Amino acid sequence: MLIGIIRLFEYKIDELIISEYQFKSLLKGDILTRTQQTINREILLNELCMFKKQCYENELDLVSVFFMFCFAFEGYFVLVI
Repeated sequence: MLIGIIRLFEYKIDELIISEYQFKSLLKGDILTRTQQTINREILLNELCMFKKQCYENELDLVSVFFMFCFAFEGYFVLVI
């Protein structure tokens, strides 16, 4: 079994930053979970590249959400973390 882990979001409680994660099964035995294909090295490499791209795009989304909370308020810069 091969499991991928994606960070979904972060939030802060008092001084503690908490991250939420999603666990995604990529492979069970020699069967690719997403397509139900029997894998070989090329198929597995392609799946891992797609998962890496999904993780990267997700991290970019998390960063953009963070910057949406940075805004100017009455002439002062306000950063909400």
